[in-house]
Amino acid sequence: MQALRELLFAHYPAAQERLMYGGIMFSFKGQDFGGIFPRKAHVSFEFGRGRAMQDPQHFLEGQGAERRHLKIKTVADIALKEVKGFLLQAIEPTLL
Repeated sequence: MQALRELLFAHYPAAQERLMYGGIMFSFKGQDFGGIFPRKAHVSFEFGRGRAMQDPQHFLEGQGAERRHLKIKTVADIALKEVKGFLLQAIEPTLL
């Protein structure tokens, strides 16, 4: 969780975080965009607008109306599942 949090703040140092739903929710300029949640066998990085994200490798999982998530089982998965690319898509461009 800490490595994911550090990656997020490296790209969005102005993001805000709060503990919620048993994990860490992130927002930017008052709008939630995702969160990190511990599970038994992995850490889930969830994106509120995940359905709209470019995902040519099909790393994102989920069937919700908008939300999608990445299952991170090892620190190596952060690079393998291209978490940085999803983070760069996570915040609405109009907010930047």
